[in-house]
Amino acid sequence: MVTQPRSHPRYGLNALVAFAAAVGILILMNFLGTRHFWRLDVTEEKSQTLSPKTHEILRGLQDLCTLKTYISRDLPPEMLPSRARIEDLLREYEAYGGAHLLLEEVDPGSTDEEKQKTQSLGIQPLQFFVRRNDKQEAATFFAGLTVSYGGKTETIPVIQAIAPGANAIDLEYDLTQAILKVTTRTPKKIIFLKGHNEREMYSQEMKPLREELEKMYDLSDLNPNDGKPIPEDTAAVIVAGPKDIDDVSEYALDQYLVKGGSLLLCLEAIDTSNERMPPSPQTTGLEDWCQSQGVRLLSGLLRDEESPKSVPLGPFMAEYPYWPLARRDHWDRDHFILQRLQSVTFPWVTGIELLEGKFACPPRALIKSTEHTWERHEPFNDLQPLKPIRVDKNDFRQFTLAATASGKFHSFYADKSPPIPKPPEGPDAKPPDPLPPPVKDGEKEGRLVVVGDADFLLADTMLGWPEQGRPNNTPFVLNLVDWLARNEEAAGIRPRDITARPLKIEDDETLFGLQATTVYKVGGIAGMPLLVALLGLVRWLWRRSQTNRFLTRLAIAKAAAAP
Repeated sequence: MVTQPRSHPRYGLNALVAFAAAVGILILMNFLGTRHFWRLDVTEEKSQTLSPKTHEILRGLQDLCTLKTYISRDLPPEMLPSRARIEDLLREYEAYGGAHLLLEEVDPGSTDEEKQKTQSLGIQPLQFFVRRNDKQEAATFFAGLTVSYGGKTETIPVIQAIAPGANAIDLEYDLTQAILKVTTRTPKKIIFLKGHNEREMYSQEMKPLREELEKMYDLSDLNPNDGKPIPEDTAAVIVAGPKDIDDVSEYALDQYLVKGGSLLLCLEAIDTSNERMPPSPQTTGLEDWCQSQGVRLLSGLLRDEESPKSVPLGPFMAEYPYWPLARRDHWDRDHFILQRLQSVTFPWVTGIELLEGKFACPPRALIKSTEHTWERHEPFNDLQPLKPIRVDKNDFRQFTLAATASGKFHSFYADKSPPIPKPPEGPDAKPPDPLPPPVKDGEKEGRLVVVGDADFLLADTMLGWPEQGRPNNTPFVLNLVDWLARNEEAAGIRPRDITARPLKIEDDETLFGLQATTVYKVGGIAGMPLLVALLGLVRWLWRRSQTNRFLTRLAIAKAAAAP
């Protein structure tokens, strides 16, 4: 029997058909991949995958949404990996948005005219020092984005994920929030209470919080001591560190909650606002009202010996036990507010006691301290972080730091007469109208959050410090406001905490007779190449056995065919 040589035309035709089939399969897979995006993410926080809320928002687009990126082409080499990850993320948006999402790349240009045009959109230039021609020189780059929908445009001035080492998925929050903002007709209203020595909404220390909330909400402040009710279309009211709230304002808050409103009460029993003076006790004016809802504010500062926060102390970082760092092990993980979060810092916090009794909406603990926390009372003239303090371990216990309640609330003023507004000053001032009688029981669901601290809203804890590498309390505070404002879809796209997962190895632990740390290090370096080599060897042996079987069958066939 004569066999045809490998150079026979039939072999060339077969090879050509196989090559064409492979190319066709690749084209088909690429086509299907653009229509049906899928990714396997094995991280605990799903930190490399778009959230289900983003999928839902993109698939719910009714009109064309255009994303335009303005990223300079001549980025420094160290930023190119970040740019590639951002482009992958945007293509994922394009895949889920389908025909209703258009992705465009716009070159900001290199001429002054093109740069001015880019800046007119609100995209800010970034300045970095790069090495060119063996010299260190300053260069300007752009990395911004615009979202357009239905004649409205929202700008992301700086894509923070472009920074070297940044996580590209953090762009998801800003981008999806921008899409929500241009697709939502009327933003919800958030009111900050003022007039009672609260943290001012427009102060510098509240700027980070204000800037984050303005991305999604319409913000304003209000002092209701003139007897005017809080507008019913207000999504939530934030009361940040009040002192001696008057009865008229308390009545306004009470009626707003009973009618189905949402309150965030950040209450402080200890005044720590004056840096030149030691902390001192203070009253909020809401003590009796809170107790009527099942919550009582304690009177001392909490010191957590197990989980203190690291704070800057001159050029160094020091653990400060009066800034407890609440972690996932000590909070209600099932609550919407705390999903996908890792830690929250509460500076100079006061504990909250949940009272026993029959309440219309019984409160529940949202966040607790560790079991190694104790309550310090006056004097507070020495709160140095490095000074050791002797404490009786019998004083250690868990304290509630934040509590929530929801449902149809019962009015504190149900059996009381409404307070009388203070008459305005001036000879021509008209006496105020009497307040309407109270609504005693709610007909709609209200929401209430009580926190024994207001400093967790301020810049130091909202932004953290450089050693953290990312915002600290920002996701928690925004989740808090979103839950109160019934805007749960926004919290599902918050920046996710990426937590280190170090191996816990004892010093004397061994594996295979060797020190465990050495085995893990060598395995991490050489394990993958050895695994690939082993798979290659197995495949080679398998193909060799298949070839031998084929040759054996061929020889048997030849022998049977021989005369």
